[in-house]
Amino acid sequence: MRQAATLTIPIATKTWSEAGECCHSCEPKNDQKNCGFIIDAVAARLRGTNAKAVAKTGLDGSWAEIEDRFNTKIGWGKSIDDAYGAAKSAGDGAMAIVGIKYSNNAGSHVVIIANDHGKVGIVEGQNWKPGQNAGVIYDAKAANLRYNSDGKSEIGVGVIPRDK
Repeated sequence: MRQAATLTIPIATKTWSEAGECCHSCEPKNDQKNCGFIIDAVAARLRGTNAKAVAKTGLDGSWAEIEDRFNTKIGWGKSIDDAYGAAKSAGDGAMAIVGIKYSNNAGSHVVIIANDHGKVGIVEGQNWKPGQNAGVIYDAKAANLRYNSDGKSEIGVGVIPRDK
C-alpha cells in the first residue's frame, strides 16, 4: 500500500482526479442498482485496502446492513450541506456515508463523501445521464441538484470511523 500524496490516510488514489477515475473503474457495468456495493469499493480504494476493488452487481442490502459494514449510525433529517459540513469538520482523510431517500417513495441511493485536506467531495460511481456522470462532486449545490432536486429527499449522514 502506498501513502497518498494529498491525503493523510493510506489510500489507493493519490489525487481527487484519480479518485474520480476510481469512480469509473469501481463500477464498470454501471448496474444502477448497486450503490451500496459501490460505497464498499470506493472506501476500499480510498483506504488502500484494495486498490482494484470493484462493486458487485445487483441489489445491495438495507440501511442497517450498510451501518454495520461501516460501523456507523446514519443520522436522518440532514441536508446535503450537512453532509459536506460533517466531512469537512471530521478533518483530512475523513469519510462519511450519505444516504438519500427520494421523495414519493422513488427509491434510495447511497454515496461516500470524503475530505482531502479540506476539499470535500462526494465520490459517485454511477453514470445516470449526461451531466450526471460518475466522478467526484465538490459542490453542494451540484449535489443537491443531483440528489435532492425537489428539496423533499430525506438525507442521512454517518461519519465512518477511520479504521473502517
